[in-house]
Amino acid sequence: MGPRSNRNSAADSEALLEAVLEKYVGELEAEILRSVWRLEDASAREVIEDLRYRRRPAYTTVNTVLWRLSEKGLLNRTLSGKSYRYTPTVSKDEFLHRLSTRLVATLLQDFGPVAVASFVEQLRSASPGQIDDLRRLIREKKTR
Repeated sequence: MGPRSNRNSAADSEALLEAVLEKYVGELEAEILRSVWRLEDASAREVIEDLRYRRRPAYTTVNTVLWRLSEKGLLNRTLSGKSYRYTPTVSKDEFLHRLSTRLVATLLQDFGPVAVASFVEQLRSASPGQIDDLRRLIREKKTR
């Protein structure tokens, strides 16, 4: 198996992001969040322009979704003249990390030992590299 950086490449991260993003923020929110990640700093009009080949959302709809994403803590909102500008509060990787941490914490809180047993059962289909990564993480936690 190749180096760890090959297993966790940017392409893998992008594929994972695409697989989970719409499940947790909705289709339009996901498209708008992707747009702001791409642009890094954008107004509602700039987001509409960025989305023009995929869809044509109304200005008020984009404004509402941008506001909601800022309320969820995913975007910063700054008044610039008469309109707002939006920047991501987290990178794509940080978004995935926070989401997975929240999901695991919820599973452990709600299901306790049953969740741990189910996780261990799922490891039967894990690759040797994934198991090695898990062992390394456990060793790191034990030494802290």
